Amino acid sequence: MPISATITSDAGYATYYTPYALDFSEVENLKAYTAKVSGNKVTLTQVDNVPAETGVILKGDADTYNIPVIASSATAKGDLKGSASAVTESETDGNAIYVLNKVDENVGFYKLDGTLDAGKAYLDIPAVSGARMLTFVIEGETTAIANVKSVAADNGCYNLNGQRVAAPQKGLYIVNGKKVIVK
Repeated sequence: MPISATITSDAGYATYYTPYALDFSEVENLKAYTAKVSGNKVTLTQVDNVPAETGVILKGDADTYNIPVIASSATAKGDLKGSASAVTESETDGNAIYVLNKVDENVGFYKLDGTLDAGKAYLDIPAVSGARMLTFVIEGETTAIANVKSVAADNGCYNLNGQRVAAPQKGLYIVNGKKVIVK
């Protein structure tokens, strides 16, 4: 018996919570991730299957996917929580609820503002972190490198600590990006 999950966002991500153990290994064009929080960063780890009552992040094109139910899974659950009913509290017992969202062009976990639908996953972490947004990285992938600007090299002379030197004395320096020995 498969369970269906839908990604509706153009961001290509969605959260999902299921009371069943699921197998994502044969589902085409869909990846599932568990999440671990450390400070203001969330690390996603791709998984092939998840145990019952687990929150996951789905990555794929906007579509509905059929995911097979399995008897059990030994995969660690991670820090994502979920609920079979809607979540409306933005803070509970000193914790803040963070949900996956796209604001401007930034996909990340933002404090809940409103209601989270049933069957979605969220992070319930200490409110003392004070973060408005938690960024995430996918384990083993380089992400979030954008807007790289090149800087023109100057003709300065620098010591090995990276400090600009006006009048080099005896020693090793970097001049125009090359090592130079002043005798």
